[in-house]
Amino acid sequence: KDRIDLDFAETNQPRFAAEDPVSLDLFIKNVKTLIVKVYEINTANFYRQNQTDVNTDINLDGLVANQEKTHEYPEPPLRRVSRRFEFPELTKPGVYVIDFIGNGQSSRAVIRKGQLRHLVRTTTAGHVFTVLDEQNQKLPKATLWFGGREYTPNDKGDIVVPFTNTPQRQAIVLQHGDFCALDYFQHQA
Repeated sequence: KDRIDLDFAETNQPRFAAEDPVSLDLFIKNVKTLIVKVYEINTANFYRQNQTDVNTDINLDGLVANQEKTHEYPEPPLRRVSRRFEFPELTKPGVYVIDFIGNGQSSRAVIRKGQLRHLVRTTTAGHVFTVLDEQNQKLPKATLWFGGREYTPNDKGDIVVPFTNTPQRQAIVLQHGDFCALDYFQHQA
């Protein structure tokens, strides 16, 4: 009777295409009032500072939610109910954190909408990157951030990164407009 559940269903999608509607299924038990907060993460700053992917441990202290809703439920404490939450306001590509808070418990979901990928080839000038979207369409105006510097494309849409003296796997941030994605490549000597 006293147990509190805010559990995500196993059937929830791990990723969403840029144009897909976002919805989550949650099992709720012993929660009379549920607060749902939606945060849009500034991925350009986050990826450049941390060089890691956004996960549910992200510190949201001091951030103001882009949207906040409160839901009231009349079910008795013994009853576990499946609820579907729709988020029609999440229309553009990006990374969002959705925080469900009820009866002293909290559950978070990280929503990734859209995707950026890269192709890399080695030439005499260095590594040549081509940035693609989730439909594998070339994005000629996309940029690449790496090692504290932003690399811009040439007139063909290719981004050239010079070789290094210390070859290793490196984190890069791909950016197209406001949308960013974290990726990795093997930087060669």
